[in-house]
Amino acid sequence: MKMELWRMVMVLCGLMLYYENIYGGIPPPQPSVLRIEGYHEKMNWPNFNGSGITHFGQVSGVAVNSKNDVYVFHRSDRVWDAYSFDYYNVLKESKFISAPTIYKFDSKGTFMSKWGSDLFLMPHGISVDQNDDLWVTDVGRHQIFKISTKNDKYSVELTLGTFKVPGSNQSHFCKPTDIAVSTSYHSFYVADGYCNSRIIQFDMQ
Repeated sequence: MKMELWRMVMVLCGLMLYYENIYGGIPPPQPSVLRIEGYHEKMNWPNFNGSGITHFGQVSGVAVNSKNDVYVFHRSDRVWDAYSFDYYNVLKESKFISAPTIYKFDSKGTFMSKWGSDLFLMPHGISVDQNDDLWVTDVGRHQIFKISTKNDKYSVELTLGTFKVPGSNQSHFCKPTDIAVSTSYHSFYVADGYCNSRIIQFDMQ
C-alpha cells in the first residue's frame, strides 16, 4: 500500500514539474470546438422515412442539383478497406451491390428517390452537370458513368473504361475518383485516380 502511494506521489510530482517547465505552472490549454461563421450542423438530416434504410454505408460522395436536391452516393454494406484490392488494383469482390446506392433528398432532407441496385462494385465520386444529370465513378469497376435523371427516371447514358480492368491508356482508368463538367458543356474531366494520378479531358461528342 505504501509503495502504491509512493508511486502516485511521484507521478503527481512529475506532472507538476512538466506543467511548470512547459506551461509555466498552468495546465495545458484544452482544445476548442471549431466554429465557422454562418455554418452549423443540421441535426437529424436526412430523414430516412420511406427510404427503406435507417443509415448509410460508407458515403463516398454528395452532390446538389439546380433545385437544391441532394444526392448521396454510398456503398451500402460494401466496405473499402486495406484488403479490398489485390496488388494489381483489382477488386477482390465480384458481386454487385444489391441495394440502391444513390439516394435523393430535397433540401430539407425529405427522401425523394433511390437508384443504383446491382450496378456498382465500389462507388466513389458523384457530381451533377448543368442539365442535372449525374456523373459517377466506380473504383472497383474502374469505370465512369453519365446517368440521366430526366423526368426523375434514371438511366445510364455513357460508360467509359473497361470493366474491372485497371490501366493507364485511353480506354482504361485505374480507380477513377471524380468527374467535373465544363461550364460550356463542351467537355468533361476525369480525375484518374488512386493509381494513375492524372486528369483526362474528354469532349462531349
